[in-house]
Amino acid sequence: MIYNHPLHHDGRHGHGSDEFPGRVRVKKHFFDSIQLGSLDSRLEENELILGINEDFGALAIPRVEIWKDDFATNTTAGEVPIAALCIPGTHTMGAYHRTLGDQVLTLKRSGDHFLDDSGSQWTVEGRCVEGPSKSERLRPLDFASLEWHAFVTYHPDTEIHESSLNQTTTPIQDPCLAEACRILGQQGAISRQWPVLKAWLPERAIAGVELVVDGHPLRLFHFAGSAEGEDWALCHAHSTGTGCLAAGSFPDRLYSDQTHDNPLADDQIEWAPLIESGALNNVLESARQQCSDQHPTSTRLGEAVERFQKAGYPVTRIRYLLSGELVTPAEVGFSLVIGEDPWLLLRFPSPQAAADEAQARGHCIQVGNYLLWSDPPEMYGAWLTRTRPDNRIAWSAALEDEKFVDLVEDIFS
Repeated sequence: MIYNHPLHHDGRHGHGSDEFPGRVRVKKHFFDSIQLGSLDSRLEENELILGINEDFGALAIPRVEIWKDDFATNTTAGEVPIAALCIPGTHTMGAYHRTLGDQVLTLKRSGDHFLDDSGSQWTVEGRCVEGPSKSERLRPLDFASLEWHAFVTYHPDTEIHESSLNQTTTPIQDPCLAEACRILGQQGAISRQWPVLKAWLPERAIAGVELVVDGHPLRLFHFAGSAEGEDWALCHAHSTGTGCLAAGSFPDRLYSDQTHDNPLADDQIEWAPLIESGALNNVLESARQQCSDQHPTSTRLGEAVERFQKAGYPVTRIRYLLSGELVTPAEVGFSLVIGEDPWLLLRFPSPQAAADEAQARGHCIQVGNYLLWSDPPEMYGAWLTRTRPDNRIAWSAALEDEKFVDLVEDIFS
C-alpha cells in the first residue's frame, strides 16, 4: 500500500473508502461470514439504529423514531425508564437511564441540548451542563450506534421501538430551502420534512432537507457555489438543479433484494413525479430568487460539457466525486469520460493550490483553479491501493493534442 502517493486520489486508501453511515448494500464477504440465514426484514438492512443490549433484553431504537420524538425519546424498557437522544441533523445518538437519584427525568430537545422538568440542560453524552443538576451524569446503557443488520444478526430477538409522538416535520433553518418547502407545501401534501444527515450531504452542500411530497421521497440541497446545484444535478439521473439549489428523487425501493445487491431496472422504480415533470425546477428557481446568500461563481459543468461536445470531444459519463475520492485541498471534483478517455476534473480554492497539485501529479492540464487529470483505470493495481510505474500507464493522448489543450484552457480561464 502506497500512502500519500501523488497519483493516488483515494485519501482513505481502499478499505472503507466507500463507507458512510446508512450506506446501502451488505457486502457479500460480510454476509457470507454471518452464516445465520436471511436478514431480519422488519427494518431495512441499512437503517441507522441505536442498538441497546441490557438485562431487559435487546432493543433497537431507529434514528428516525428518535427524530419523530423530536430527537428525545422517553420510554420504558421492561420496567427501566430510559432515554434515547439524538442531535438534530446528525446520527450522533446516546441511550441512558433517565433515573437520577429518586427522580425519573423527562427530557425534551432545546436546540442541540435537552432540558428536564427542572430546567437542567443535558448534552447528548448524558452530561448536565446548566441548571440544578449541573455536573451530574446520566448512567449510560450498553448501546451502540450502527446499522440494523449489524445489530440484529447478533441479537435476533431484538424488539423495535416505535414513536408515540410520530412528529415528522421539523422547521428548516436554511432560508432558501425553507422557501422551497413552503412553496411545495402549497402544491402538495408534505408528510415528512426534516434535515438531511450531515454525513449524507453531497460535497459542497451547506444544507439539505428530506421530504416526502404526495408519497414520494425527495431531497433538496443548497450548495455553496452559484452553479453547484446545477453541477450536482447534471451528474445524477432523476434530479434537477438551478443555480445553487438542487433536488433529487430518492425512492424507498431501489433494489429487488433485501441486501441491496440487485438494483431494480430504472423503469421499475417510482421516481418522484415532481422531478420527472419538471415542476420542481420551477419551485427551486422561485426559491433561488429569494436567496440572499453570497455564492462564489465558477464555470458551470454543463457549459464545459457543451463546449467539449461542440468541439467534437463527446462526454459520455459524468460522476460527482465523493469526499473520500477528493485529494486535499480540492473543493469539488468530477469523473468524466471525454472521447474514450477517463479524466478527473478538480477545482481548488486557489490557482496556487491547483498548480502545486499539477506539479505533484503530472499528466494533467491546469487552468487557474482547475485541474483536468488523465485517470486511466490501468494505473491502479488491486483494490485501488497501488499505482503502477508511470511508464507503464497509458495516459490520454489528448494531453498532446494542442486543440484539446487550448479548448480546456479557454473553457476554464
